[in-house]
Amino acid sequence: NIIKRYTWMLVAFCLASCSGNFLDPANPTGITADEVWKDPNLVEMFVNGLYNDRPGYDYSNTQDNITDEGRCNYPGDRPNQMLAGQWDESYNPIEFWKYDAVRKTNEFMANADKANVTEETRTRLKGEVRFLRAFLYFDMVKRYGGVPIIDKPQTLDDDLLVKRNTLEECFDFIVKELDIAIGELPDNAPRGRAGKVAAMALKGRALLYFASPLYNAGGTASRWEDAAKANKAIIDLNKYSLFSNLNTLWLEKGANPEALFEIQYRLPEKQHSWDAGLRPLILANNNAGQLSPLQELVDAFPMKNGKAITDPTSGYDENNPYVGRDDRFYAFIAFNGSKVKGTSSGPPVKEITLETYKGGR
Repeated sequence: NIIKRYTWMLVAFCLASCSGNFLDPANPTGITADEVWKDPNLVEMFVNGLYNDRPGYDYSNTQDNITDEGRCNYPGDRPNQMLAGQWDESYNPIEFWKYDAVRKTNEFMANADKANVTEETRTRLKGEVRFLRAFLYFDMVKRYGGVPIIDKPQTLDDDLLVKRNTLEECFDFIVKELDIAIGELPDNAPRGRAGKVAAMALKGRALLYFASPLYNAGGTASRWEDAAKANKAIIDLNKYSLFSNLNTLWLEKGANPEALFEIQYRLPEKQHSWDAGLRPLILANNNAGQLSPLQELVDAFPMKNGKAITDPTSGYDENNPYVGRDDRFYAFIAFNGSKVKGTSSGPPVKEITLETYKGGR
């Protein structure tokens, strides 16, 4: 009894010492679904969360490391498992079945008209979410062909075994959604958010896939015409160009003239190790060997004069294979004697001369 009495006294003391908001029903951790649509800030936060559902950094650089571009140095990582044939219906390293994210976009679209925001904001957010939903479906269609089109939040009373739509129906849905989004999105958007051009570009890419031999075995010419028209519309804007200096492409903090849509990374919420994973361990912040280039990729870079190294008139010297190559070669390929920067465990950044021979660094 004495122990119980002291326990209750301690609980009472703790409750009395806590802030008056301790049991506040308006505590953000206890927000109900209905309350989200009453608060303009929460509505924006909901859409911000949808942007976070966009896939970004792939630790193993899977798609690069299963082609003739590179290899991952870790035998147990996904790319090497795929190359070894360890890929079946129960283990798919490049699986993308994102109906959880689709449901979130559907929930927004079902509630957007009652959200407590201005009409201008409502229109913009609808466009952003349409773009993100179309992107999710495009990424699934690329992998699986036709998939079930679900554009409303399902309930337990619905038939949850939704029939798979045809490939044509899926591309038609994606393109129509993007056409609507193009009319809803602003001409200019902050970095990391979708604007009109992002939706135009995704439409152009989707139509290009739809026209390709993989999805267009009959060679329907109108598909190619649609793809060309959609992509030329972006070119005709005369707003975009290639970045002038590849060596500083990932270092510039200002607007990138070739970026139509960006996935933003910001510590500590969202981060990646792309840069560190490509460097030697001494400069990789404890993360290295994720993507080592193959000779096929090295040989694909032309000479400075634009000619392939297999062209006898290119000036290529197999005894000095790294001399006189295209500027892109020096921006993307590190070779014996290259100057490479990085860090072993945080600042400061240091520079070394790369030594690719045994005993080098």
